[in-house]
Amino acid sequence: MHSTPISRALRVLRHCGLWCLVFSACMLPATALWADQLLTQELPPLPRTTPADLGLLRQQTEQQQALPVYPLAYFFQHEQFSDPRLTKPLLSPDGQWLLYWRQQGFSYWLCRSRGDGEEQVLLKQRQPPPPSMAFSNDQQGVWLGATDLLQYLDLSRKALRTIWQPGFALPGSKQLPGKSAVSLLQLSSHGGILQWQRDAHAAVDYQYWLVNAQSTARLLHQQTQPLQQLWLSTEAKPELLLQFSGNRFDTEIQLKPAANRQFQPLLLCPAPARCVPLARQHDNGHWWLLSDQQRDGLSLLQLSTAGSAVWLTAPEANPAARQPDLSNVLFTAGGDLLASARLTVQLRWYGHTAAWQQLLPKVQALAPTGSMQLQLAAQNRVLLASFSFSDRQQQQHWRLQISPQGQLLQAQPLQLTPRRQEKPGVPAQLLVWISSDGEAIPGFVYLPPGRPLAQSPIIALPHGGPFEQSKPEYNVLVQLLVNRGFIVLQPNYRSSTGFGRRFITLARGDFGQHNPALQDVISGLDWLIKHGIGDAQQQAMIGHSFGAYLALQGLSSEPQRFRFALALAAPVDLAATLQRYVPQAATPPQQRPLSLELNDFGVRWQDPAWQQQMSSEAPLAQAAQIQRPLYLWAGGLDDRIDAGTLLHYQQLLQQLQKPVRLWLDPNAGHQPHTLLSRQLQLYLTASISLAHLKTAPPLLPMQPAQATEQTGLSLQQASLEDLDQQLQALEIVLPPAAN
Repeated sequence: MHSTPISRALRVLRHCGLWCLVFSACMLPATALWADQLLTQELPPLPRTTPADLGLLRQQTEQQQALPVYPLAYFFQHEQFSDPRLTKPLLSPDGQWLLYWRQQGFSYWLCRSRGDGEEQVLLKQRQPPPPSMAFSNDQQGVWLGATDLLQYLDLSRKALRTIWQPGFALPGSKQLPGKSAVSLLQLSSHGGILQWQRDAHAAVDYQYWLVNAQSTARLLHQQTQPLQQLWLSTEAKPELLLQFSGNRFDTEIQLKPAANRQFQPLLLCPAPARCVPLARQHDNGHWWLLSDQQRDGLSLLQLSTAGSAVWLTAPEANPAARQPDLSNVLFTAGGDLLASARLTVQLRWYGHTAAWQQLLPKVQALAPTGSMQLQLAAQNRVLLASFSFSDRQQQQHWRLQISPQGQLLQAQPLQLTPRRQEKPGVPAQLLVWISSDGEAIPGFVYLPPGRPLAQSPIIALPHGGPFEQSKPEYNVLVQLLVNRGFIVLQPNYRSSTGFGRRFITLARGDFGQHNPALQDVISGLDWLIKHGIGDAQQQAMIGHSFGAYLALQGLSSEPQRFRFALALAAPVDLAATLQRYVPQAATPPQQRPLSLELNDFGVRWQDPAWQQQMSSEAPLAQAAQIQRPLYLWAGGLDDRIDAGTLLHYQQLLQQLQKPVRLWLDPNAGHQPHTLLSRQLQLYLTASISLAHLKTAPPLLPMQPAQATEQTGLSLQQASLEDLDQQLQALEIVLPPAAN
């Protein structure tokens, strides 16, 4: 069985951009005990970065050989914009085959390979692949699924069949449901589980049907309210369900005992916490769940069929310390826990058996700087280790043979896609600094090697959300900026996910003039500059969505600090944006309403007093304070940020004779969706940064080969000129303001 990423296990459709649901867990009975009889995981907090640490980091970075300045066209190749998740392979249950998507030009190919460099192309399509994929029980086919799609691919015939999509009747039925009445709840090896919301005259509101590869459907369960999850036994019979309960949308878990035809209540998890089943232990019937009861961070517990819970970790000694949440878990096919991981500068794995405590360091040694994802197959004898990196886009994959005792017998590197020449990048460095009010703030910094850091420009790149998280992942914008000699700081300001519920709610919805999230960003810049990392006269802030909101606030609250700010899809009045977006935000049946999530995070978006305060302190109301250049970008198809609000903001700033420019991409939504839109946004960001910030020359002379590469022209130079022309066509130029 493969490792379980918590984000996928929660099955939460994130409100990407302005607001994103946080991954929290269930509230459990206070009688739950710490399992000291197990190999428990110690949870030390992230260590605070000291001035001595910064001094050593600065010295080591400046003594390195500077990277050659790559031609800009290198960063605009379409491979730079491909989703690395496409190449994440799925290991077959027998451990012999790997399935993965890869992008080939403007098409997506589903491929099968043994990892020897040879591959079979099973499917070619123009549209992006569906997010879910699972092998069938007999391994003769693959299930592909999205909320509005269920397909089956026969591997031997390479034949794809669409089993269901909106407008289809359920297999074996002549009744045609409405187009929005049926949706795919989840995939399993047995097939797809379809949720059918019946009409108002039906006796049962929701039915759940299992559809198999023979296009026959079997009714699994029916009830009056929707489900979040429905777990099936090895015999494809329902055995556990999750559903919402009450006006607060608490999560209720029910279990169907073997001798009982009815589900019985097992656990109630009061909102906003969630209780997430991850695996069932076949030998004793216990369930592994994710939770944060009586502790701040997400952790594992065992839940018996009687409802008693046993924790895997002890409560934190200091709730104010920054401890990363649980990120990944690895179980055997029988549901026995082997290992778990938490994200620091990479995924850090911990073995929960003596054998796996010895095995994991050997596996990590195959790619010491990589974040490792694990999949297990072939009766726990084959392990697939996939490594991703913050300084390069291409992943590494290894197939490992392990003994029944967990010993590493053989390690085979896998070649899944044609290797392309990647130029060296810069890895992320984990930092933890102390904000002005004493809170520990984590973040990542990327430093240009071989350059005087005290004379290097520094750019803050806060993430959106705010309930999201910056991770040490490959980012083409970050690598472009650092390659040009810029320092890039990605702070995980308070309200970020991944560090426990307390940190998420620490801002208490105060996103006005004294926004503590903004102060966390500023304190990180101040702290680095104080210790010789970054030029105080060359600072800038670039952000998207809520990160753009912070950039606008920074430019108006400290008018002389930043050389410029670039705000992509920015809410210029947060309260007004929420009033428009939240009521019309679609909420699938498997989610809590966004309005409740915001209230639980301390955002009083329905409170008139909060609305008035936020609007009076919004960037729109503080436009007169802006003195340095401001650059705005908007998507014409954005369902969160009305492009008209940014046009109005531009008009107001121009009337105040403020330096402002706006680009409107008619083909982009809240995020740029097409390759061209992504390239245009990157070109805009790079052009503005290079125009306003001056980098320091390398401390050591470049090697001749590097100097040649630095001045060489790419074959794609003509395409950059085309991007420049298209970007000019997107700029909104207003007539001069009247005096």
